[in-house]
Amino acid sequence: MAPLFRNTKDGHLISVRLIPGASRDEILTREKFGSETVLKVKVRAIPEKGKANRALCLLLAKSFKLPKSNFEVISGVKSRTKTVLIRDLDEKKLKTLASAFE
Repeated sequence: MAPLFRNTKDGHLISVRLIPGASRDEILTREKFGSETVLKVKVRAIPEKGKANRALCLLLAKSFKLPKSNFEVISGVKSRTKTVLIRDLDEKKLKTLASAFE
């Protein structure tokens, strides 16, 4: 399976398959989706006026123990499949996160 995190000059990218309107916020699993590896995530927020995207960034921030300002949905704003940019993710933390989702 392809790596979950991709390095760029601005930070690390992660693809997410988002399920809005769920009964609770949770990170489910890493899975193959088409030609890419995604992190499957559920949030309670509905996909209205960016609420689900904000809930996604908040959940990732809490789970990764980073400030929520480090997370930004950079593509797929109105889609269930999104690309999230994570800024200021050091290599040690990256390895820990990558192994947690193997």
